Amino acid sequence: MTSTFTLCADSTSLAAALDKLRSSPMLFVDCEGDRLGVAGGSLSLISLRTSATPRMTYIVDVLALSSSDLIAVFAVLEHSSICKVLFDGRMDHSAFFHGHSTVMNNVLDLQLVDVSTRLLRGEGMDNQLGRLSPFFSTTHIIANRANYSKLHRLLSLSKTIKEHKVRNSVWTGGLVDHNGWMDRPLPPVRSERYIDPSLSVRSVKYVQLWSDAAPQPDDTYRLHPILPLEILHTPVDTAQFICTGCRRTLGRSSFPTTSLPKCFVCFAIDAKLESKQSTPLPQPAPETGSSRGWDDIQYREFCGDHPEWPTAYMYETGDFSDWYPEGGIGQR
Repeated sequence: MTSTFTLCADSTSLAAALDKLRSSPMLFVDCEGDRLGVAGGSLSLISLRTSATPRMTYIVDVLALSSSDLIAVFAVLEHSSICKVLFDGRMDHSAFFHGHSTVMNNVLDLQLVDVSTRLLRGEGMDNQLGRLSPFFSTTHIIANRANYSKLHRLLSLSKTIKEHKVRNSVWTGGLVDHNGWMDRPLPPVRSERYIDPSLSVRSVKYVQLWSDAAPQPDDTYRLHPILPLEILHTPVDTAQFICTGCRRTLGRSSFPTTSLPKCFVCFAIDAKLESKQSTPLPQPAPETGSSRGWDDIQYREFCGDHPEWPTAYMYETGDFSDWYPEGGIGQR
């Protein structure tokens, strides 16, 4: 299948695209930019694909269009009758909200769909905890199992495609194993159980997570591959506390202790940072292609710079193997 797109870099091309975009009940959205979504970052391109036949892809050049032209684009993104489908839309929404005063509602985030369906696909607690390693120390997870039981590791888009065995003739971010389609029973990829009505509400909460402030580039408590708490599950706690790490207001059950007011996610991040500070870094082994033990500069030179994410976790290949697309950390 050939993938084609229309570049919208002037008023004429955009006007033609807007008619198609407004009539589509669903839009698939992705953005690119310089340090997209973080403080000091900027938006460059918005990719919009329609769900209505014939499906069309439009690339909106934010830098080339005038402010009045962009108002019409952002109005489409804010339209409550059009469902916007994204994969980890937190950075996209942060760029829209803080840079262009745009609020997306009626959202479905496929990264959230992936996490929410793991139990349906047979994932138990051991598998859930297993995903956390090596981002978190396996030894520490085993010794503090209760503190990690609420944590879910997020996957990159390419890893999600592979795990769900999605048929794809366009994806070029890495090989997708099609042999799994010979297995029985078939995976329930297209089961109606996958997407329930509550996921749209939770997706809005997820993508709008950083509406209070765009994350700083070195914010280790907000920029990490762990699902923030109270997105998929809303606690019944009446008492609430402000986490001193991620600065979110959360229920009592999201904290290991009230005497140390950090949520389970930030508590685990602290444990990781303390472990790295107390363990001397080994010498790099470039002859094997391994980045384990490389310092920040060496890792950036090896994998490519990715400034919108913090550098605190750039010491182990495993930290990024499920978070960034294959081929390095040059893109989200």
